[in-house]
Amino acid sequence: MTFSSYLDIKKTRLFLRLVQYEQAAQRLQPHASPTVSKVAATAISLQHLQGHDRLHYHPRDLKLTLSKPVEKKLQNEIALAEAHCKNQKNDTKAFLQQARKASLPEFPIHAEAHALSPHIQVGVAHAQGMRPTMEDAHIAAVCTSLVQGKQLTYELFSVIDGHGGDETAYFVAAHLQKEIEDAITKHGTSDEGMFKALKEAFVRLDARAKLEVPGHSGAVVVATLKIGNALWTANLGDARALLASERKGIQQLSVDAKPGTERFKKSIEKRGGRVVAPIWDEDVDRVNGCLAIPRAIKDDGHKLLGIPIQGRQRYAISPRPKITKVSLDASSKTHLLIQGCDGIWDVASSHDVAAVAKDSSITPTQLAQQVVNGALRRGSTDNCSVLVAKFSQV
Repeated sequence: MTFSSYLDIKKTRLFLRLVQYEQAAQRLQPHASPTVSKVAATAISLQHLQGHDRLHYHPRDLKLTLSKPVEKKLQNEIALAEAHCKNQKNDTKAFLQQARKASLPEFPIHAEAHALSPHIQVGVAHAQGMRPTMEDAHIAAVCTSLVQGKQLTYELFSVIDGHGGDETAYFVAAHLQKEIEDAITKHGTSDEGMFKALKEAFVRLDARAKLEVPGHSGAVVVATLKIGNALWTANLGDARALLASERKGIQQLSVDAKPGTERFKKSIEKRGGRVVAPIWDEDVDRVNGCLAIPRAIKDDGHKLLGIPIQGRQRYAISPRPKITKVSLDASSKTHLLIQGCDGIWDVASSHDVAAVAKDSSITPTQLAQQVVNGALRRGSTDNCSVLVAKFSQV
């Protein structure tokens, strides 16, 4: 290690320690002693010297200058999603049979239904499965933003898959909506504005989680916004979103992020991390030999540190989501948005799940239950969560 690198590490540790003191001082106010208040003031001054606001994200994460036109980026990402869908191994007949069987008594499935409007019905199903704890969460909400002086109303759907604890997953469930609403108010609803808004919302949420959530848990997130006839999907990690319609069949809206995939591997290495398949699990590429996903919220454990740059700590995990945009088919009376965590996709393909969705006689909640049941019966060892939103044409 060079002397310069050693100083960078010492500066970074001092910076993080002062942030902790600042948080402690704020909790103790208004009864904080002069000494504690002075330490807090020093922490704040140091952050100002860093040239950023209180949220200590890395400048690269909040980079909103586009190297390519937004339309090109959106086209490339949806093309990758379609290719990913085609390359999956399918066994739709077997999965359909498993999904329709009675649920396993040892793995109870919990379900709920929501009606966001007369034309939007939502069903959610989730099971703890073989895991010792349940770390998933979800969002189905109506959002509002102020765009060009007018109130814009739209819907948000999200499945959140926590790991290392449920704290970050529940934090995301509580705060993602507000971050998205504020970012859309700031950037607007043009393609470029939406692209920037979703990136910024996730990065700011990640920075808040690193400050406000105790421990070293993390969460992957797939989130879809329905704005008029458009669906915007932001995917951070290995959850997945699909769109099923009468006319067009199944369309995958996101690509599972894996550390061994070339474009995600490059991102990890740029942030000072490495992709390693550990001896105890040689079939799975992991970030720094630890985490099997390259993008997530929080994940600030010491094992995921990259290289400090200019005195600011860098993590090998990126909080920037990949984004797609599709339009609902006007000729289809109904559309089904299906979101699931990796506990589903580890054992089922997009086409397997789409086969279950072809039954128009079942409700969104029943569909979600059947998909979870099929995954559990097929041997999923993870938490299993599915959200289904049914859009009916006006």
